[in-house]
Amino acid sequence: AGYSWQQRLDLRVARYAPSQPLESMPTHQWWQQGYGQLPAYRSDISGRLEQPLNLQWAGTLEQIEATLREAGWSSPVPMNWANSLRWLTATTPISTLPILPQVHAGQHQSLILSHAIDADQQWVIRLWATHWNLNGLPLWIGTVSRQQTQGLIRLLRYPSTLPEYDQPPELLDISRISGFDGRLVPHPRARESSQSQGWSGSVWLLRPAPDS
Repeated sequence: AGYSWQQRLDLRVARYAPSQPLESMPTHQWWQQGYGQLPAYRSDISGRLEQPLNLQWAGTLEQIEATLREAGWSSPVPMNWANSLRWLTATTPISTLPILPQVHAGQHQSLILSHAIDADQQWVIRLWATHWNLNGLPLWIGTVSRQQTQGLIRLLRYPSTLPEYDQPPELLDISRISGFDGRLVPHPRARESSQSQGWSGSVWLLRPAPDS
């Protein structure tokens, strides 16, 4: 039997995944200016710069996921051949359509969650691991984006990411992310890619609140 599309992707990702040693940084240093050491854009499997990385989040993945689920986020439909057939239905709500995976710096996304806006739009959060450690806490990098359904010659209906990377982080509503402090900062390397259209360079930093 042949490999599935996911197995082929896994093999390709593993081939291009860079090996980076774990580095440490004090949380206060990252909070003030160290965030600029992380990339400003997602790097695809061929090394091209893609979407802005408008989110940096310190904490355990379990804590982050639990907090987002409490705020109404949920796991999207898994991407596989069977679920991809849902793209062939013209009236399926976007929340029931599978979302294509993305790769950053040779890594699969560690977390992807969505939050429906209406039948045709949703917010999507993706997080990837970094090689940074903040006072014992892992640091994650990711995107917050808005998707809407896109049709293709009246045959397919699939979620498409809109090039709007300033508005989504503001609508993350930090006041509802219990247990975390948030800060919006300008990324110093935000102009090194042509994908800067639709993004002013602002990045959300999130860290556990002192009393959490």
